[in-house]
Amino acid sequence: MRFRNLNEENLKTIYPNTGIKLQELVQEEKKEYIEQYNIYRSLFVEFIIEKLDLKNYDEELEKSELRYLSSNIENMDLYQYFSSDELKFFYIRNNMYIEKLTEEERNWLNERIKNKNYELDNEAKEFIEDTYEKVIFEDVLRDGSKCITLFGPDSSNYLAKNDAIVIGINYDEFNLNGLNDDEWSELYFKQSANLYSIIEKMRSEMKNKIDIPVEVLKYNMFSIKRRN
Repeated sequence: MRFRNLNEENLKTIYPNTGIKLQELVQEEKKEYIEQYNIYRSLFVEFIIEKLDLKNYDEELEKSELRYLSSNIENMDLYQYFSSDELKFFYIRNNMYIEKLTEEERNWLNERIKNKNYELDNEAKEFIEDTYEKVIFEDVLRDGSKCITLFGPDSSNYLAKNDAIVIGINYDEFNLNGLNDDEWSELYFKQSANLYSIIEKMRSEMKNKIDIPVEVLKYNMFSIKRRN
């Protein structure tokens, strides 16, 4: 699979941010952190795409007669941008807090980086399986306890458990795409109703595919932080 690397400016836009601040690191530490972040995210995202069959849901929208349009790269947040070569509409909205990894686990990442081995082989699957729950955990209360938190603007539409896998969906819903206002409004409501059905189906089906909570949240151009 192909994923896009994120840089320091991109990582400044993560929300919520309950982990380390990059500006607190010296340059060499920062470089290592970003390299480890990118390889961990690539392995985790590929793992989740496979585990939750995200490509099937993505293709369902892509092939729909309702003409969903994918967002332009300029209108994506870092999360969607990262996997935009693999998925057109869905993406993993979780943050990665690789500072929670042990020294041994981070050394494992360094070996992979050194050998340019980014493959999600059996060893990598086992590594992700053993570590991802602590890496994605949003410790918003700073005491390790579970709660509900925001993965976007201050709205109930963006609430999820702080230990959940969060799947985002974003498409270019306000693009007229050659339609007049009445035609666009009719299509918009059909798209919204269909998407609601797909999201409910995803929530139901994903319960049987993974052992931790999964939430699916719909975003648009007004509820994301564009990449710096």
